Amino acid sequence: MTIPHEWPLVLFTLSVQLAVGLHLALLATKSLNRAEHPAGSPVAGGPFLLVGVLMVAALAVSLLHLGAPMSAVHALSNLEDSWLSREILAVLVFLGLWGLSYWLRRRPGTPPWFADALAWATALTGIVLIWVMARIYMIPARPHWDHWLTAAGFFLTTLLLGAVAGAVFLARPALLAVGFAASLAQIGATLTHPMTGEIMRSPGGPPLFGLRILLLLGGASLLVIPLARSSALGKAPSRSGTEVRWAAGALLLVGASEVLGRMLFYAVGPVIPF
Repeated sequence: MTIPHEWPLVLFTLSVQLAVGLHLALLATKSLNRAEHPAGSPVAGGPFLLVGVLMVAALAVSLLHLGAPMSAVHALSNLEDSWLSREILAVLVFLGLWGLSYWLRRRPGTPPWFADALAWATALTGIVLIWVMARIYMIPARPHWDHWLTAAGFFLTTLLLGAVAGAVFLARPALLAVGFAASLAQIGATLTHPMTGEIMRSPGGPPLFGLRILLLLGGASLLVIPLARSSALGKAPSRSGTEVRWAAGALLLVGASEVLGRMLFYAVGPVIPF
């Protein structure tokens, strides 16, 4: 198997999915724990800023994939027929709404309910963005990708990376549990995806596929440790405790697994431009 040198595509898709997932994780945590998160908490600060940084970085990386970067101005010229054009529009809308939401949270006098409503609108746009991103690949001309599990895999990547990254910042048991469940679900989706058969038949494919599964299992195992510790000690994980380090280790493993998985994804089908 020849792994294509499509790092811009890999970094673009994974950065967007991490950004959307992190936004959803932070917003859900804030809604479930309002009393514990004042305006100056990490939920309204650095982690939310990281969402925007990831989106800007994804847009910058996407230009590396274009043979003529200046042609990016024409990316929105075919919204009626092109999922690629819709993807770029969804990225810009998500980033714009996030920027407005982030600014309003720091603007004195902004009603909290309005900032929260805008943040949820941003989250909804993010969900649409992931769906549009998946639809780019789900076409009959690419039979190894044209399956509902392609969309499921993209959403599971979003949920997995977002929950585990959120756990690193917030050390919430719920995020650890969601990350653990998403990692197991991702293993199931990966094992049953139609493209897996093509990977397993390709020279060098089985060991790379096996490594991806092992990385996912390793990440899931590390997520269990802080959950078990907090249960045994009878207290919630602490942001300053060892639980965060376990979550950070899990993020490295599942992140590496998703990078490898995305490279295998592009290896079994023709690469398409942004």
